[in-house]
Amino acid sequence: MGSSDSTVMTKGSAATSSADSSVTISEYLLMRLTELSVHHVFGIPGDYVLPFFDELLDGKHGMEHVMPCNELNGTYAADGYAKRSGYGAMVVTFGPGSLSCTNAVAGAYADDVPLLVIAGAPAVPVLTQTTDRLLHHVIGTNFDTNLRVFEPITICSDRVMKVEEAASLIDSMLELSLRMKKPAYLEIPFD
Repeated sequence: MGSSDSTVMTKGSAATSSADSSVTISEYLLMRLTELSVHHVFGIPGDYVLPFFDELLDGKHGMEHVMPCNELNGTYAADGYAKRSGYGAMVVTFGPGSLSCTNAVAGAYADDVPLLVIAGAPAVPVLTQTTDRLLHHVIGTNFDTNLRVFEPITICSDRVMKVEEAASLIDSMLELSLRMKKPAYLEIPFD
């Protein structure tokens, strides 16, 4: 959903300058983070999150990518950034990348720190197809394990499944995270 053909239609939102425009889900999320005065995004590129990094690294959003040595340290850095600036963001890949963030996310939850963990995920057709095959970065055959792991340590844990619902999901997650001063976890499928 970070790809250029998966676009979010917005109508005159604060994130857009025209009455109607199309942006990718990744671009929309970056615009929303910019509105929260997030100018540094911590993250480690990985296969499922590469479309998001394409948007992040293109330089159009006024965002600077900060490459930590690992996901745990990056999430702690996003926590510190949020304490200083008001909101933080960490970008990781599905499975081991997101699960490596959990200690820092739990700490942010305990300390009332608003931040967003953005995880790339497999494509929607893969996520919705029942299989007995073991797939890359999946625990067993359950694609929802990461979402369930983050439920008790975030204010919300969700996945974009339909392009047309992405903007409202992103907006509601960011608003809730900021209002409640708690971390949130968002998965964005590769397609």
